[in-house]
Amino acid sequence: MITCTKCGRQNESRYKFCLGCGNPLTASQAVLEPAGAVVGSYQPVISEAAQSRVHTQPLAEVKAGGSSPGLQPLPSVEEMEEGDTHLEMGPGQVSVVVPVAVRAPEEEARVCSDCGTLVPPQFVFCGRCGTRYVAVEPEEDRIPIDTVVASPVRARLIVIHPDGREGEAIALVDGENVIGRKSIEALAEDPFVSMAHVRLLCDESGVLVEDNHSSNGTFVRIVAPVTLANQDCFRVGQEVLRFTTDAAREPVLVADDDTPVLGSPESEGWGYLHLMIDPHQDSNVYRLCGDEVVIGRELGGVVFRDDGFVSGRHARLMPLGAGARLEDLGSSNGTYVRLRGPLQLQDGEHLLIGRQLLRLHVRS
Repeated sequence: MITCTKCGRQNESRYKFCLGCGNPLTASQAVLEPAGAVVGSYQPVISEAAQSRVHTQPLAEVKAGGSSPGLQPLPSVEEMEEGDTHLEMGPGQVSVVVPVAVRAPEEEARVCSDCGTLVPPQFVFCGRCGTRYVAVEPEEDRIPIDTVVASPVRARLIVIHPDGREGEAIALVDGENVIGRKSIEALAEDPFVSMAHVRLLCDESGVLVEDNHSSNGTFVRIVAPVTLANQDCFRVGQEVLRFTTDAAREPVLVADDDTPVLGSPESEGWGYLHLMIDPHQDSNVYRLCGDEVVIGRELGGVVFRDDGFVSGRHARLMPLGAGARLEDLGSSNGTYVRLRGPLQLQDGEHLLIGRQLLRLHVRS
């Protein structure tokens, strides 16, 4: 044993620094311990069941080749069991193998930050290099892997190509999903899609869709007749149309006196259909008259012969109170109405944003 001249602590002779204060130790400070004493103040914890495996033997008997009853030879490192450790005994004794208490799984190993040597729990300094042991504080912002739970995928938007093939699938997770040219690669090449075009809120009740103040609006395919109000927009093929009521028409010219404003004879009607070339400009206006107005590529009151995405008889409008009733006539590519506010979507419904057609698939 070596007694530290600074703090008086006894240290094993193999240590170069005091375990209590870190003071350098010299061989001249060594003190012989009486036979049978365990070197050092670190006492291994030995269970009663393991007492039978602990043996001591006088050094003279070992040199003479003697043995004590039941004495087992020292195992190699590969043969040692978990919890076994070698202890260096004092003069007159030999090293034996004794089982010690196994550290609890939740207890972190105390390792010297300088040389990597294990530092026993009651020691303040490393016995090999003299470095003070400093406990490493856990990172507060670190989240255990098993506690990270990804938001569940509630639904998917499937991109439908112009030829009808299914393309990329856009996952919709629990909570808010903002879809647009900035966030979705499949939409990045469409200049008519806004950077953050549409919001979809998902939970266990379903999917709620809402336009996110986009430049060109969000359109949903109608599966049953819908009622149009003044200024409502809808799409057939590549045509964007706006409906206005007859009562909402504003005069272009106003006379200063009682002189009537000259114009073509006005037929009786109940509304107008505006062909839009941008959100603020029309290229044509159709007067809506009679019991119904059919929109198509071949027949009807409003015909788009050059649009291959418009069916022969695509949709029709009928007067309904202060608005109009819009109905799809079984067209191949569908009729889409611009959202006025939030709408609960059902599985299989279609959205049209920019030139991108998307079909909703809700997980069951």
